[in-house]
Amino acid sequence: LYSSSSGFFIEAIRAYWKWNEQQNTWTQQPIPHFKKAMSITYDGKTYTSEIDTATLTRIIPIGKTVFCVMRFDQFSFLDFGNHESDKIFYLDSTWKQIPNIPNYAYFVETVVTLKDKEAYMLTQDKKILHLLPLKMDTINSIGQCDAIASSSSGKLIASFRNLGIYEYQNGWTKLFSAPYSPDNGEYYTYLTEFNNQFALAMTPHDVKQKTHLWISSDNSLKEINFGK
Repeated sequence: LYSSSSGFFIEAIRAYWKWNEQQNTWTQQPIPHFKKAMSITYDGKTYTSEIDTATLTRIIPIGKTVFCVMRFDQFSFLDFGNHESDKIFYLDSTWKQIPNIPNYAYFVETVVTLKDKEAYMLTQDKKILHLLPLKMDTINSIGQCDAIASSSSGKLIASFRNLGIYEYQNGWTKLFSAPYSPDNGEYYTYLTEFNNQFALAMTPHDVKQKTHLWISSDNSLKEINFGK
C-alpha cells in the first residue's frame, strides 16, 4: 500500500490500482508490457503465443507520477550467472525509462519515498539507490545496509549490519550503535521511527532462533522481551 499527493495505491505482481474516491473503488492502472513470441510444436502443428517478459515488482509514487519498477530476470536471487537488471518506467504519453546506472545490475527490495519528491531503494545486494524524477544514482554506503525507512522529519534512516542506525542528509550521521554482538548470520531486518523514537527488529532466517526487538530510550537502543 502506497500514498502520494495524487492518492492511494495498492500493488500486485502484474498490476496496481489507484483508489477512486468518487466511485469508492479501486481502479486498475496501466503498466508497461514487454511481449515475446513463443512457439510450441505439438502433433505436427505449431502454436504461437505472446508472453510477458517482465513483471511489476514495485511502484514508486512521487508527486503526480507513478514509477514502475519492472523485473526482467525472475532468477535474480541466484548468486551465479549474468542477470538482467530491473528497469524503471513512467508514463508520459508513452512509456519512458529512467536511465540505468552503467554496468550495474540492480534488483529492488525496499522502497522509501521522502516528502513526495524523491525515493530511495534498497537493492538485493544491499546498496542504496536514489531516485529523483528523471534521474537515478547511488549514494555512498558505509557498509551492508539491511533496512531503510523514512523518519518523521522526512529524512532517510538506515540500519547497517554491525554498525548501527544512521540518518542520511548529504552524508551519514550515526544515531545509535548496533545493539547486538557482531554476527554474520542471515536476518530479515525491519526499521521504523515515530516522533523521534526508533524501533529495530531482526528475525533470523533460521526459524529455530528468536526474533529480537529494540526500541530507543535515553539515546540508546533497549531490547524488548515480548514472549518466548
